[in-house]
Amino acid sequence: MRTATWNPWKDLERLHSDVSRLFGDRAWDRTRAYPAVNVHQGENELYLTAEIPGLNPEALDITVNPQSVTLKADRKPVELKEGEAWSRKERPDASINRTVELPFAVDPQSAEAKYEKGVLTIRLNRPMEHRPNKVQVRAG
Repeated sequence: MRTATWNPWKDLERLHSDVSRLFGDRAWDRTRAYPAVNVHQGENELYLTAEIPGLNPEALDITVNPQSVTLKADRKPVELKEGEAWSRKERPDASINRTVELPFAVDPQSAEAKYEKGVLTIRLNRPMEHRPNKVQVRAG
C-alpha cells in the first residue's frame, strides 16, 4: 500500500493560480505598497521613480533624509455626477504616505525632483564622504 504525502504549499499555489485566473493578477495587488517605486543607482547617485498618475505636482510633499525618502500627497476623490456609477475602479483615491529606505546614504540638500506624465523622478547624490574610495596597491 502506497501513502501520499500532503503538501499544503501545493494547495496554496493552486488557490493562488485559480484566484488569479478568475480575477486577474489585480486580486493580489492590495498587498503591494502604493505608489509603485523603482530605485536604481549609479556610482555616485541614486534615482527613485514613483508612478503617481493624475496628481497635481504641487500636491506632493517629498522629504529626503540621508537614509530614506518619504512621499506624501492627498489625492482628491473623483466626484461622479448624479446618475453615474463606477464600472471599474482600480486607481486609489487614498492619501499617499510612503517611506522608502535607501541602499546608501544620500545628501538631502542635493535632491532634485521632476514630475512628468504621471511619473515622479527624484535624483539623489551620494555625499563625497560616503563615496567609495579606490585604493591603489603598490608593489613591495
